[in-house]
Amino acid sequence: MKGEKILGEFELGLRRVKLIAMQESGGSLTCLPKSGSAEIRVGIKTNKWHECLSVLMHESIEFVCIEMGFRFYPNLDMSRDSNRLYFFFQHSDFSEIIARAGEFVASASKPLKKFWRKENDKSNQS
Repeated sequence: MKGEKILGEFELGLRRVKLIAMQESGGSLTCLPKSGSAEIRVGIKTNKWHECLSVLMHESIEFVCIEMGFRFYPNLDMSRDSNRLYFFFQHSDFSEIIARAGEFVASASKPLKKFWRKENDKSNQS
C-alpha cells in the first residue's frame, strides 16, 4: 500500500512476521495473507515514541493470542467488529504469550524506532 514501508521480517512465536510501518496512526495484523508472510502494520503518525511502541506491543501480543487460540468473537457476531473481541487464557498462558511476543518486540522495535525518528525529523522540518 502507498505510504507503507517494510522494515523487516522477525520471529514471532513459531512464525516469521513482516513488520510494516504505515504513514498513519493505529495498527493491524494479518495472520493469513493471500501470499507471503503474516504481517503486522504499525502507524508512525505520532510524535510520541511510546504510542508507536504500544501499537507494536498490542499487535504482537494479539497475534500470539490468535496463534494460540485465545482470541474469540461472540457467537453469531456477523459484523466482526474488533471492539467485540474476547481473550481467554490462564495466567500460565500469559507467560508464554509474553515470551513469544517479547522476542519480536525486542527485535522489531529497533528498525521501527529508527524509521519513526527519521520520519518525525522530516515532518518537524516542514
